Amino acid sequence: MSGLFPFLSPTVTRRRVAPRHWMTVDPGLQGTGYAVWRFYELKETGVITSKAKEWWERAYSIAGTLYLRGSFSEIVYVEHMEYFGGSKNLAWKTGDLQRTTYLEGCIAGRFNEANIVVPIPVREWKGQLPKAVVIRRIQKELGKEVCEDLGIVTHAWDAVGIGLWAQNRL
Repeated sequence: MSGLFPFLSPTVTRRRVAPRHWMTVDPGLQGTGYAVWRFYELKETGVITSKAKEWWERAYSIAGTLYLRGSFSEIVYVEHMEYFGGSKNLAWKTGDLQRTTYLEGCIAGRFNEANIVVPIPVREWKGQLPKAVVIRRIQKELGKEVCEDLGIVTHAWDAVGIGLWAQNRL
């Protein structure tokens, strides 16, 4: 699956028509990165955090704040975490993967009334690329100055990467 509307007919996807407003999200309970797009142009990036004590309260808080930032988006791409197997997968052992999946559900629940929410598996958009490589590719595509002007930090890098991937630019 690749492209802005992977679920539409080939006739539509060949035209490469971008939605007017759309959002990409890298969910995380310590910080959720987001990028807001208008057609093919990146307009805003940020990282949403919550001071709530319980992880599930943070999930609801982050999803609510994210919705306020992107409620006008026609489509929302959310990175979908997956279990890659192996006994060394610390995220699975500590419950982080399950909690992040819960956050994905909270995000989808907030957006589902008026928006299309599409889960994007990590293996499809970046595979096992280290974050440093993703950042270099984004800077090459957008320009370092643009990235600095947008204030792209931490989790927002992956959100931007998902957006560029959706446009076949990463």
